[in-house]
Amino acid sequence: MVGGGDKAPIVVTIDNGGGSLKAGLVNSTLDGDAIYPETEIPNAVARSRRGGKAAKNKLLIGKEITPCPEYTMTRPSHKGVVIDWETEKIIWDAVIHGRRLLPGLLPKGTDLSEVTVLVSQPLFCPVMVTRVGMQVLFEDFGFARALFIDSPICLQFSQGITSQFGDDEWRNPCGLIVDAGFSGCRAVPVYNTYPLEHCAQRMDVGGRVMTNYLKEALAYNQVDLDDAPLLVEHIRENMCYSALNFAEEVQAARANPSETIRRYVLPDHSSSSSHLGRVVDPQIEEGNSSGEFVDLNHERMVICEALWQPGSIGIVQEGLGEMAAGAVMKAPAATRSAVAKKVILGGGLFLIPGVLERFKQEFKSNLPDDIASEVRFFVEEDGRYDLSVWRGLHTLGSSETDMAQLGLFKRDAWLKAARKAAVPSGTAASDVISLTPKSGVSGFDLDRFRFCQKACAASDEVIRDMKDCEEFCLRLCFKDSIVGDSNANANYVVLDRSPGAPENSAKCMQVCTTGCGFRFGEEASGDWK
Repeated sequence: MVGGGDKAPIVVTIDNGGGSLKAGLVNSTLDGDAIYPETEIPNAVARSRRGGKAAKNKLLIGKEITPCPEYTMTRPSHKGVVIDWETEKIIWDAVIHGRRLLPGLLPKGTDLSEVTVLVSQPLFCPVMVTRVGMQVLFEDFGFARALFIDSPICLQFSQGITSQFGDDEWRNPCGLIVDAGFSGCRAVPVYNTYPLEHCAQRMDVGGRVMTNYLKEALAYNQVDLDDAPLLVEHIRENMCYSALNFAEEVQAARANPSETIRRYVLPDHSSSSSHLGRVVDPQIEEGNSSGEFVDLNHERMVICEALWQPGSIGIVQEGLGEMAAGAVMKAPAATRSAVAKKVILGGGLFLIPGVLERFKQEFKSNLPDDIASEVRFFVEEDGRYDLSVWRGLHTLGSSETDMAQLGLFKRDAWLKAARKAAVPSGTAASDVISLTPKSGVSGFDLDRFRFCQKACAASDEVIRDMKDCEEFCLRLCFKDSIVGDSNANANYVVLDRSPGAPENSAKCMQVCTTGCGFRFGEEASGDWK
């Protein structure tokens, strides 16, 4: 038990989504009631475009963003994968320790060396991204234990979903996880809760793409809201819906617009009213004190149609229903029926009116009749489909056994391994030969150099100096990992004999150590320079 004594361990759970971040603390016991995160904020930071230099340099997080009429927003992730760890650290720090308008999860003075943290990550997240995340959690924050868990694993453990399972579902080891969120949509079959990654499918249309689509439509027809992306997102969430029969409903909207048109009154930042707008009846209310509003008619359903026809916005991919059905059909033939009997849906896009119903229709229509007849869907009972991943994290965090089975890392063990590999001060092997030497370098051969680049990129080794680099080259180029072996005719360790591969270990060493010298600014020693 973290912290020792009789004190219950503190477990922080963070659903680190591309659009929003949800965080909370795991209670010591779980009951049947629905649970909600203590913190829900945009996973972004912003800076104002108005005011003096001090105002423009001030960093805005969470509720501090929307009162700002014009701002530049930065999201630390792209397609769900964190690419800006410095920004992500700022957001996590605000969530954990608190900020002006954001209460922290933990009381002031809490020793993080007694706290466990679980963080969600997208399926197929690059290993190096996860490693950097672990380094941030252990070295920058100082958590006692930490674990990154793939979203599909989390989603299927949500208590709001598992509470609906009967005996058949508990006995069925198969299932399909569909996660439709801000960064895109993914569908992956699972067996005994583990994703069958070779069967996974992805679609790039998500909340971000649809929000940008709406922003462009508004800028072309009515008002430019490029400086207020969260406001555009709020308009999409409150105005748009998915049509069950798109062609018929668009035709009806154009023929009788008074039935489908909706007005969104833009916020008046000069007053103390809400900093987000509201939907009104256009025949009753015209706008705010400045008369500013946007009207949407058939655009309300056109925006969401990109989920089912990505080609309509230039993305050559299958629609959401077809993509999910494709994941079922990629599963082993003997398991497809079992996979379809337990389809678990989660993600914020299912909150859009009509999306859930349209998905069920599209999904079944793309499956063979014998499989479609057995499909069963499971979603959150309270309708908060966007909380499925976080609730699954909450459930996993309440069980020491589950966390151990998923590979919970302890800080001391991780730091010991990191020191052994010289991670803090090291250079990745792939960086050793990442720069192409200038033409004319002695012993340089471009084709062989590119081949060696691929071999280095596949290595997990960390290199600190020229000596480490030469030893790495020896292990790379010789069959037996004997440092100092100078047998030039030894078998080359990389068995791939594609064009450009060095024909023997001596030539491999010549190419590899050329990269070492270029990286560290030194000449190779011995016979390999």
